[in-house]
Amino acid sequence: MINKTEYEKICMLIKKGDLSKLQEFVDLAYEKGDKIYLLEARDALITYLSYYPQSFITYFHDPKSRENPLVQAVFGIERPNKIVISDNVSGGFILNNDELLDGSKIQESYMFKKHGFSLSSVDNKKNRSIGILLNHFSQIDKKKLRLIDDNSIEITKKQVSICGKDAAHPHYFERTRYNAFKLLGDDAKIYISSPRSTPLLYGESSKGRGLVLGLRK
Repeated sequence: MINKTEYEKICMLIKKGDLSKLQEFVDLAYEKGDKIYLLEARDALITYLSYYPQSFITYFHDPKSRENPLVQAVFGIERPNKIVISDNVSGGFILNNDELLDGSKIQESYMFKKHGFSLSSVDNKKNRSIGILLNHFSQIDKKKLRLIDDNSIEITKKQVSICGKDAAHPHYFERTRYNAFKLLGDDAKIYISSPRSTPLLYGESSKGRGLVLGLRK
């Protein structure tokens, strides 16, 4: 999201008709914003993963893809760029590309990899977690959720209490789980379930989607 100064600068360049300067300014602003996103998101990623030891990252074969995932795995046909990130407890994220993966050792320690036909290399619990996550996403109905804003959030040391619009009773979430929505970038829209339903946060942006279940109170 651009700030007021950037907005005024863009308006001035448009008014002058200086398209080359406008393109240069927009490119610079985008590069700066992308670097900030990657810095914050990678930090949030490690915090999110390190909270639970069973957390993982894995490349994601989109079910809508026409290519057989087994064929892709065996013959190495165009590895997908989408990734699944999950803590195996409160939900997870599906990101549209793998730009957050920087090859660091700490990220590598959470990578879940499947190797060919070897059943011993397949972690069934993580496979089930991916299936559960996909099932949750398929059942999301934003008409039954409430869009949240900064005024409906109260952050304490370990927890975040969040109210939807006109809701008297908040849902509670672990702070690290809530902060994980930084993986979706600044343009993310985050929704919360109604007060009497299962505590749930759902977020989506141009980067992907995320789901976090709340705490029992």
